[in-house]
Amino acid sequence: MDFTWGPDSPKLSEHYDQFAAGGGKVLVCPHCAQSARVTDPGLKRNADIATLPMLGKMLIEADKVMNY
Repeated sequence: MDFTWGPDSPKLSEHYDQFAAGGGKVLVCPHCAQSARVTDPGLKRNADIATLPMLGKMLIEADKVMNY
């Protein structure tokens, strides 16, 4: 399925591909992944299911954190 932000917007997958190509990384909440039955093989490029140590390190070292 091709999701967009609006009728004249690029596909969200295009935004993600540009983000990943630029070196962006995504950490997926482990609880959310488990609830949605998402596993590592089902993730897109540059995405990982986070561990608690990974989340702690990210929060300590981050200049900015985005959460929704």
